[in-house]
Amino acid sequence: MLDCAKSAQADHPRLANDLWQAAETLREATQTLLDRDLPDRFAGAVPYLAAFARVLGGCYHLRAAQAGGGAHLALARIFMARVLPRNSGDLAEALAGLDDLSAISDAALAGDFGA
Repeated sequence: MLDCAKSAQADHPRLANDLWQAAETLREATQTLLDRDLPDRFAGAVPYLAAFARVLGGCYHLRAAQAGGGAHLALARIFMARVLPRNSGDLAEALAGLDDLSAISDAALAGDFGA
């Protein structure tokens, strides 16, 4: 995905930079998760995969903008400005680990918070 941003740097520097930053943040989060135990990794799997898919989507939007311009460029701008920024929240959740989740009892998850 970094190659995708690099190849678009000359034509669309702002969009390429947005994607580069998101891909680099994803790379750092990936490395952090790989250094953790499996239960901590699993606890953040869903938001991590959402972030990964979003960066991948940004790459394809950028490629379409390079190839087609016009409406593709407009869609890429919208995606980079309105969708890609959600990655920071997903990656924060992915890196939060298991401790808080495992502290919740089954009863509390079922809605029984006690009297």
